[in-house]
Amino acid sequence: MEEENVAAPVDAPTEEEKMEIEDTTPTDAPGDLSTDDYAASDDEGAAAEAADEEEKVEEPTAEEPAAEPEAAEPAEEEKPEEEKPAEEEAAAEEEEKKEEPEEEKVEEAEEAAEETPAPVPVAKKSTLTQKQLVKEHGISWKEANDHVMASQAELGEDASEEEIAALANEKAAAAKGSKPVEAEESKEEEKEEEEEEEDVPMEKKKTFRGLLYDLGHVDDEIVVPALYKLEALGLDKTHKENPRKTKLLVARGAAALAVLQALKNHGEANIEVAAVGLGLLLNLTTLREKGCIDAIVELNGSGIVIPVMTAHQDDVDIQLHGLGLLCNLSMVRGEIVKISQNGGVDVIITDMEQWPKVDFVQRRACKTLGNMADQNQKLPSVQTEIKNKKGLSTVGKCLETFPKDSPSFREAKRTMNQFF
Repeated sequence: MEEENVAAPVDAPTEEEKMEIEDTTPTDAPGDLSTDDYAASDDEGAAAEAADEEEKVEEPTAEEPAAEPEAAEPAEEEKPEEEKPAEEEAAAEEEEKKEEPEEEKVEEAEEAAEETPAPVPVAKKSTLTQKQLVKEHGISWKEANDHVMASQAELGEDASEEEIAALANEKAAAAKGSKPVEAEESKEEEKEEEEEEEDVPMEKKKTFRGLLYDLGHVDDEIVVPALYKLEALGLDKTHKENPRKTKLLVARGAAALAVLQALKNHGEANIEVAAVGLGLLLNLTTLREKGCIDAIVELNGSGIVIPVMTAHQDDVDIQLHGLGLLCNLSMVRGEIVKISQNGGVDVIITDMEQWPKVDFVQRRACKTLGNMADQNQKLPSVQTEIKNKKGLSTVGKCLETFPKDSPSFREAKRTMNQFF
């Protein structure tokens, strides 16, 4: 605590007393009296001055400690008296610092609140997520989140996620002027990156794209499991329900190209690659995806399929798949000549002779020959080749073998009509 040497008003203090007061009292100590205070008491006598001096020594004020006697103090004792103001200031500063932390903390918290942006409220997860709104409508994430939050507030807490998603989609479309996206389409896009294959034993699950990559491997031990995995997907039956990315890979011909590559690399030497690969390729052509057929034509599909059929002439399943592929390719302009040049007429007639009573073999073979000999194609050279290789007599035996109401009989009759 600061000690304040405050004297009671006296009459005209002597110069010696003034010097004593100035030397011993800090100039900045609270309660110091100025010389004006002394001047106000000039009329009082010396007796009063002596009495006041006694009070100064013996009677301290109610608020302040007693002052030191007027007697001169040794130099050693004046030093602490002169150093008191610095010590008192340091103590006062420490006390102020103790009182300031809370205020400083409040101020720092307010400054931090001003500098740090308030967190954006995130809506509860819905089918149409903010990410999808951003992707479909080209808006920012904040805008997408605002649409979802607004939809959630408008519909209430009891609204389903699908309802919130649909309304958010409409709001985003209205704001952007784009067409709303159906929630079901968004669900499919959410699954694009998921693994699509199940239940076929493999050491490691792979995506559809990963399986297509495996089909191009030089090691048939990697190719065969990938083919079985793709076969289990049943692409011809599940195409419409498949994820969007899988559909695109099929529609654009990537799947057909991968299977053809596997057949080209391993089809003649590996019977499993031949059987499963030709079956997959046939299923892909039944989807009537233009990109799929175009891919087979571009890679000279008949030039790959026919050698594989020839290498496994005794396997009826391989021949059935191969005949189905040639039949579908024979309906494409420009492919008839390629089939003929690649030995297609020979392999077709050989199959008809080897399995004369197998309905599917006879029907597919007759249909392929009928497409190749079609007069509208104006390919007399192909007709001539079929005649020279005893194709007409083979077709005639089919007419004798199967009943008139059978598909094989009808296709055989149509083929014969192309020549007569």
